[in-house]
Amino acid sequence: MKRLIGVCLLLLFLMMIWSDSTLWEDDKYAVYVIDGQAHFGLKAGDDIYIGRFEPEIVAVGSNSEYVVIQRRIRGDILYFYINKAQDHGYLNADEIVYAGYQKDKFEQLKASHGLPEFSVFF
Repeated sequence: MKRLIGVCLLLLFLMMIWSDSTLWEDDKYAVYVIDGQAHFGLKAGDDIYIGRFEPEIVAVGSNSEYVVIQRRIRGDILYFYINKAQDHGYLNADEIVYAGYQKDKFEQLKASHGLPEFSVFF
């Protein structure tokens, strides 16, 4: 009986670890894990995402109009944003992502467009 309880607890623990693959989400987007790496995508259903960014996602934030993403690419940190109103599942990421800004330029865009602060860091 003790062995059965131990096996059940182990299975419950493993299910809890594997079932939680979403690190962050808002109404339309999520940061989710595939093979131990954080990806960013548009939610298309339960645990179904339309990819917008490959790893390595460093930070994200959102408000009612925009999502901001901080990403590490080959050791460099670059900043991106998406206008939520322009995005839907039939567009490719390169059609809706404002991409690859250095920090100083991103700070200017943040001030002029009302981009949100980063709220979650990975």
